[in-house]
Amino acid sequence: MKKILITLVALFGAVTLASATDYNWAAGVKFGSAASGISVKKNMGGAALEGIASFYYNNALGVTGLYEIKSDLGSGFELYYGAGAHVVLGDEVFGAGVDGVVGVEYQIPGAPISFTFDYKPRISFSGAGTGFDPVDFGLGIRYCW
Repeated sequence: MKKILITLVALFGAVTLASATDYNWAAGVKFGSAASGISVKKNMGGAALEGIASFYYNNALGVTGLYEIKSDLGSGFELYYGAGAHVVLGDEVFGAGVDGVVGVEYQIPGAPISFTFDYKPRISFSGAGTGFDPVDFGLGIRYCW
């Protein structure tokens, strides 16, 4: 854990020297209460598409696609909300369903890095976790270009 923290601090220090005011693409990691993984986001004006590859504790892999509407809050902050769908595959697990998302993103002024905090409830229609899952909060860090 110490090595990860030191690496993130060093990465943060290095990228703050670079310059970026807005971005078309962003990629990074997301640490969630239900799942953690890799996030890729494509901005499209007032909206965005986000894909998340999640890794679950039971060796399952989840893929989520989200359509997000963005609203500028000023000072580098942006509100986003939207919906999408997910699929979860594992050794003895299959699940599919719909997702909602609401969150805040902060892009450091003059740096190609952003931080996110969001809430992503979901409803699964098949698999072991069928039903409403209200607990999925996430923190993310992304490199923007």
